[in-house]
Amino acid sequence: MEKRYRILIAEDDVIISETLKDYLEELGHHVMGVISSLAEAKKYLDEQPDFVFLDIRIHGEDEGFKIANLINQNYVIPFLFLTSFSDKNMIRMAANYKPTTYLIKPFTQSDIYAALEIAIAKVDLERMDLIALEDGQKMYYINPKEVCFIQAEDKYLAIQYTYKRITIRGTLGSIKQRLPNNFVQCHRSYIVNTIYINSKSASLLTVDKFQIPISRSFKIEF
Repeated sequence: MEKRYRILIAEDDVIISETLKDYLEELGHHVMGVISSLAEAKKYLDEQPDFVFLDIRIHGEDEGFKIANLINQNYVIPFLFLTSFSDKNMIRMAANYKPTTYLIKPFTQSDIYAALEIAIAKVDLERMDLIALEDGQKMYYINPKEVCFIQAEDKYLAIQYTYKRITIRGTLGSIKQRLPNNFVQCHRSYIVNTIYINSKSASLLTVDKFQIPISRSFKIEF
């Protein structure tokens, strides 16, 4: 039995969004919502959809790029760009937001099926190198190669990338053994990725653009 995915649609054209919704539901997936603004996106993205079908031009603006940026900055959710534009400049612009694929309108149900299957295969392959962390009913996937450091804050972990920061429930002990060897603990509240260490003093590490305290209890070598 094929897996049933929870999908969010961002599209302002009612006919297109309803057609896409019907196609996806006929393929066995659950469409959790149809949105047409950045404000609506924030509400649904917190519910962690499996995929987002994301139109670039919404209400005549590049709202799709804004939603894509929101996803990239705050979530680990794959999205597919859906658009009427097929010129090279638009494709280059879209590629900067790292979509799993790019689908041109008009589309058929076969197009949707193929695009989604390709996206699923790509995401599954990428997730082989990721660490899955569960936070209640939500699942987060982190890429250790992109993480600068992890900070324990009470009952939460702040996972700092070079370009974003996510916070989930957990402890350093729960993730420490799952990290590759280039991660070292420098303080009871910090684990750092030595790849991103720029400098070291007696009491501080500079990790990317961040300053991290060093505890005497932990020996740091890089």
